[in-house]
Amino acid sequence: MTELDCQICYSLFIDPITTPCGHSFCKPCITRSLDHNSACPICRQPLHNYNAYLHHPINKTIYSFIRALYPSLYSERRYLLESELFNTMQDTPIFVTNALVFPKMPCFLHVFEPKYRLMIRRCMQSRQRQFGMVLACSNTYQDFGTMLEIRSAEFLADGRSLVETIGTYKFKVIEKGSKDGYDVGRVERVDDISPEEEERIEREELRRAEIYNTSNPLNNPIREYTTSELIGISRDFIETLRNGNSPWLLQRLNSVYGDMPDDPSDFSYWVASVIPIAEGEKYKLLELRSVRERLKLIVEWISSLRDQWWFARGCSIS
Repeated sequence: MTELDCQICYSLFIDPITTPCGHSFCKPCITRSLDHNSACPICRQPLHNYNAYLHHPINKTIYSFIRALYPSLYSERRYLLESELFNTMQDTPIFVTNALVFPKMPCFLHVFEPKYRLMIRRCMQSRQRQFGMVLACSNTYQDFGTMLEIRSAEFLADGRSLVETIGTYKFKVIEKGSKDGYDVGRVERVDDISPEEEERIEREELRRAEIYNTSNPLNNPIREYTTSELIGISRDFIETLRNGNSPWLLQRLNSVYGDMPDDPSDFSYWVASVIPIAEGEKYKLLELRSVRERLKLIVEWISSLRDQWWFARGCSIS
């Protein structure tokens, strides 16, 4: 039966395809091999068009032989392969990077590393078509991240892919692991507190500030902004940049992030996405479950940016 065995996995062919050099492999096996080397695993002849093998028709002659001679073995092999894919997707695939993305924000990825090429293909085969994106730190990655949903993926001839995604929700990694070279994790979704809780917190903070200022008239007063005022400060800052000498911002808004959203939660992530703050600082927003707390942190960033030399000289960044 060796003639019907794949020379990569050494098992009965599943979805056999035959290369131009005349060698046959399981379709999943040859695509994974080409992630690492664009040559035939047997004769080393170049196999340049990676994309062709993703959509390559199966060898119907070999397939017919297998189904006729080994129907039970083929069914068992197919079941094991599908079970492996299902079990793989029980853990969330994790894309570790040096950039952040927030819920409701778009993210465009250029995928070229072999481990992530495999990860994206598996995500495309799953019903959810999603994976987690986290910020790298030291030899591991941060605990909080954003779930990304794949909107479209273009696979290039050399195996790279251009993937368009959108952030859906925040999560916290509660258990870390790995699968075939890429990170996976068990995650729990992190949602914001309710609007009613936000309003209660705002009222308490404003009341405490008022009591302090009344009780200590000789000290510097505490300024506690309402949530609406925090949004207004952030909007004014963006308009200052938009109307100043900041072509980088206009390009970012027009080509990626679009207009300001009205929803306060979406607005906080939108502002954080477009202003020039280090990714490590922006990461703090993922840990916060309060829109108000995120806006307060953003206003702190804005205050710091206004004090920097580039803002005072016309909002230009080299």
